[in-house]
Amino acid sequence: MSFRELNQSLEIVLEKIGTIEDNLAEGEDDLRLDRLYGLANKIVERMDSIVRAGASPEALAQWNTVMASYEKRFEKYTDTLLEEDTLLDIQ
Repeated sequence: MSFRELNQSLEIVLEKIGTIEDNLAEGEDDLRLDRLYGLANKIVERMDSIVRAGASPEALAQWNTVMASYEKRFEKYTDTLLEEDTLLDIQ
C-alpha cells in the first residue's frame, strides 16, 4: 500500500475506534478496541518505514515530531494493558 492508502486506512480505523469509545459506558471494555489499536499501530509502523526510506531531511524532522507524540500515546495504551494483565496479541 502507498503512504496515502495507509493514511486513509488509518483514518478509517481511528474513526471506528472513536465510534466504539463514544458508545462505551464508563468503565466498560470492548475487545474490538484491542484489535483496532493493534491494527492502527501496524499501519503507523508501515507508514514510518515508508517515510524513513525516502523523506527529505525536513520532512523526516517533521515526521519524527509526530512519531514522538504518537509513541507516547500508544505507550500509555500498552502500559494500561500490561497493568491489567491483558495479553496483547495483535499478530
